[in-house]
Amino acid sequence: LVRDAHHTGVPYGTIDHERLIRALRLVDNELVLDEGNVQTAESLLLARALMNPTVYAHHVARIAKAMLRQASERLLESGTVDAHTLRRMDDYGLRTALRECNATQKFARRLDTRQLYKRAAWAELDAVPDSLLTADHNQIQTLERDVAEAAGVDPTSVIIDLPPPPSMAETTSQVMINGDVRQLEDQSALVGALRQAQTDNWRLGIYSPGDDRDRVRDAVVRELGLDRRATTIPNARSGVNATLDAFADRT
Repeated sequence: LVRDAHHTGVPYGTIDHERLIRALRLVDNELVLDEGNVQTAESLLLARALMNPTVYAHHVARIAKAMLRQASERLLESGTVDAHTLRRMDDYGLRTALRECNATQKFARRLDTRQLYKRAAWAELDAVPDSLLTADHNQIQTLERDVAEAAGVDPTSVIIDLPPPPSMAETTSQVMINGDVRQLEDQSALVGALRQAQTDNWRLGIYSPGDDRDRVRDAVVRELGLDRRATTIPNARSGVNATLDAFADRT
């Protein structure tokens, strides 16, 4: 967190990590935070909660990762490299392979020039049907093809970015309170609020080239069964989120 906050220039990674390390104790062969360190743990979780939407899960970072992921899958499908070779590639080797493969040249060019896809939809957790939330990789690929066909665009022009369910495993960390070992979430109201914030910040992303965004957006609602009233998408003029209905009215 400290490293990433420093290199990205955001002020959210300031935590007392030295005190946090010093406060760790072994109790029955398990790491436990010593007395009086609930706030120290809260500061760490708060820093991460702020870093997630601004750095780690920022929509531009997610789009770039999703494009790279799809390009890597197509590289494997082309037979140019196998999974073992791909795992051993460094950044330069992967980018070179993507540039040289006919199936991935378009993605490589966009990544090289930062001509990234745009958000066609940006859906909150409550707007996404359970059938989509539990979809596996093959089902996601099928849905991408279905949306592309319904929108009348190239199959490579639709990427469905489904994050894992919101979770915060650290809330079960143990702390010493008056000599007793208790779970952090039972001693901190802030932890519960951070868990809820993580759920509120969860977004399903549907990405496409800017020229195809309107068609893909409409196809997404039809094919994926998203709640159009709750599904948010960025308003290009003001930079705020609006419902799909409201966004469509302004474009």
